[in-house]
Amino acid sequence: MRALKRQPWGAHHPLTPAVVQSQQAVADFFHMGGHISRQVAVRDAVVALE
Repeated sequence: MRALKRQPWGAHHPLTPAVVQSQQAVADFFHMGGHISRQVAVRDAVVALE
């Protein structure tokens, strides 16, 4: 969990494809570990504000 706290994620940083990919890896890890019950598609939760 300490490593996750060091990640520069959030609304104050642009959600680049690299950030989304990194967040997806974390979501997949939690899903495989049984911490979240279903698979999450992070890209489906990203809104483009352009």
